[in-house]
This record gives sequence, C-alpha cells and structure tokens, in this order.
Amino acid sequence: MELLVNELARVAGNPVFITALIPAHNEAKTIQGVLRSLEPCETIGEIIVIDDGSTDATAFLAASWADRVISLPQKQGKATALLVGVNASHGEHILMLDADLIGLQPPHVWRMIRAYAPGENIVIGVLPHRPMLTSGQRLVPRWLLESVLAETTGYGVEVALTFAARRAGLNVEAIRLDGVSHVRKEQKWPDKGIQERQKMVRDVVEEMIKQLFK
Repeated sequence: MELLVNELARVAGNPVFITALIPAHNEAKTIQGVLRSLEPCETIGEIIVIDDGSTDATAFLAASWADRVISLPQKQGKATALLVGVNASHGEHILMLDADLIGLQPPHVWRMIRAYAPGENIVIGVLPHRPMLTSGQRLVPRWLLESVLAETTGYGVEVALTFAARRAGLNVEAIRLDGVSHVRKEQKWPDKGIQERQKMVRDVVEEMIKQLFK
C-alpha cells in the first residue's frame, strides 16, 4: 500500500487525494460490499454515498462505512446524485463506483488507481461482457466530471465522460475487473426494472447521438 501511495504522489507531483462517489438507490443488499472494497486504500481521502431517494436501508448501512451519506428526499437520477456528491466533495480526482456491484475487491480498486495518471488519462473499470463506453466504474479528474454534469442528465454521464476526455486530449485506459458483476435492474426492482432499463438504453443512445454531432 505504501508503495502505491508513493507511486501516485510521484506521478502527480503532489499527494493524490481521491474522492469516491457512490450514488445508490435501494442498494441495501450490495452497498456494504462495495464500500468494504475501498477501506484498505489510503489514497482515497473520502467516501461519499449519495442515497438517491432509497426506501430501504441503503443509507443506514452505508453510514457505517462512508465518510458521509447524503440522502435525497426522492429519486432524482444518477447525474443529479453525482452532481450533489461532487459539490460536497474535496478531492480533485473522483472515483465513481456503482452501488450494485457484486464481487468488487480491494485489488480491483488498486488496479484502477495504479493505472491513473493525473493530467494524462481517465481510467474505466470494465466488467466482463459489458461495454466499456457505459461502465460506471471510472477514475477521472474532478474538472472533467463537473463539466460533463453541467450539461448531461440521466444515464448518459458515462458516455459523455468518454467523449469529453478524448476531446480534452486525455487517454482512456480500460482496466478489466475480472470476477465483478452487476445486479440486473429486473432483479433489483421487479416492478420497474424493465422501465429503468428502457430509460437507460434511451439515455445512452441519445447521449451518443448528441456527442457524435457535437
């Protein structure tokens, strides 16, 4: 761990302070596992969970692991939740993680951090059999995320981040997260999972079209 921290400090020129942002909506079954994977990493200076209008024990369970839990009164969507988290954060580098990950372990997080070169790239953690473009596991500079959230809504954040990074001259480094998976929306929310998936696909397609003609 000490070697990792020293390596990052050397690359950045100063000690790197990373804020982990985890937006979550009714993720009581998985939130603690995700947060547990961050605990050994000293380079992560703060962990913020944005409880996006959950009606289960997400906020209560997250409070034991996160430095701060921000609870929104009603579901407002991923982009809004991330914006709330960024505004409350202190780090100049942001680690975004989905709250419904299964199998995430400290080595996965360390691999993403090791691959991160501030000012040179962004890092995307890619789950097996999932497209890189839409992956929610990202390590990015704060300014880039802020610029994207200023003009992006819904599930289009990840797509917009990838395009914005390339326009800014940053490389996109993909790190495969073997053994990590998502809980499918249909499993999490039997009553509205299909609608949420349809919204996600619609948002992603609309954002891709917007970025391609930007």
